[in-house]
Amino acid sequence: MIHSVKKWLCGWLVLKVTGVKTGRFLSLCMNHGIEVWSVEERDSGCLQLSMFLYDIPKLKKLRAKSAVHIRFMERHGLIFQMRKHSNWPCVAVVIAVLVFLCVQYRSHIWYVKVDGNSFLSDETCEQLLRQAGFYPGIRKKELDCKSLCSTFLQQSGEISWASVSKEGQTLYLNIRENLDADSDSGMVPEESDDYMYSLVADQNATISSIITRNGTPNVKVGDEVLVGDVLIYGREPILDDSGEIADYLYLCADGDVEGFVSYDWDEPLSSFQEVRTDTGNFYTRFFVGIGNHVWEIPGIYPEYCQSRQVTVYDKFSLIPLKDQFLWIGKRNVYEQDISLYKTDRTLAMEESEQLFSDYLLDLEEEGVEILRKNMVIEYVDGGYRMVGHVEGTATIGCYKKEGKMIHEYE
Repeated sequence: MIHSVKKWLCGWLVLKVTGVKTGRFLSLCMNHGIEVWSVEERDSGCLQLSMFLYDIPKLKKLRAKSAVHIRFMERHGLIFQMRKHSNWPCVAVVIAVLVFLCVQYRSHIWYVKVDGNSFLSDETCEQLLRQAGFYPGIRKKELDCKSLCSTFLQQSGEISWASVSKEGQTLYLNIRENLDADSDSGMVPEESDDYMYSLVADQNATISSIITRNGTPNVKVGDEVLVGDVLIYGREPILDDSGEIADYLYLCADGDVEGFVSYDWDEPLSSFQEVRTDTGNFYTRFFVGIGNHVWEIPGIYPEYCQSRQVTVYDKFSLIPLKDQFLWIGKRNVYEQDISLYKTDRTLAMEESEQLFSDYLLDLEEEGVEILRKNMVIEYVDGGYRMVGHVEGTATIGCYKKEGKMIHEYE
């Protein structure tokens, strides 16, 4: 089907090739990327074949090398039909099609512009948008910016704020990353003569080790700290001749502090398991694209309460010098039935093990070295609950900007 559409749009011809070296002519066509089909040997030294209109200019050199004679037998395709029926009704149809394509173009979102990102690349932000439900070519009326923004924020923990708006054919995404100087982002604040940066605990823990490079330590191994407690002060005392503190040198605290941390997890499990099955009913929606622009072919489609979608894009080149210039895609939408089954202990165990594994993986990605873990399933009030406990070690501490408050520390 794709090849037939391409032939009709690009135009194709039936050629008669005669000569002694017709085999060499076919080999040269293959070596130069000329697509031929329907090759038939009429007589000895006579071939009939078909090829695209845009490949015809390449035949001049090939004909001279293979010493063959080429004769055009038939002409097919849109361009020849327009030449044959060049009248006002045909022109009106072409204009109507162009107007329709323009209207379709203006009713969709094609581009994404990201602003405010410094750590995350534009490609990463666009990938998160696709996971949240956005794709180039989506209809404006089907795009809910508020819902898209909420889902987008849930996809990435590295973004603290986001705003999504649409204007024209462009989706504008403004984000703010978790890269503030006063947060635990791995960025060391600049030192200042007027302020000090202390290292404070960002979670409850028991100190397991502390290494101080700059500043004055405020805790030792075995101390229990709460969120906000100072671990290392961003100052060093200046002593006078008698050995007493005369002043302080304010700087940026620097050190490695690790502590024993623990996490408790208590989460109810779903009382019912959802199973989706295809009913066998489906419909297909087709798309036509030029470059990065996509148009959906209109049609009347049924509405399914529950469905799954499978999208396939078949791309081909209309102009050899521009890859993937024209392409066609289709999306199959399959109707589904949803069956609910009451969760038993076996299903609860399977679900809880998967959830607990994902939770442990998230902790490891945050830098927690897991030492002990425990997880049990409880049956409470006709449903199951998962209760988990994890113990491990982690690097604790984030920067806090403080002023010259010497009297608070003396």
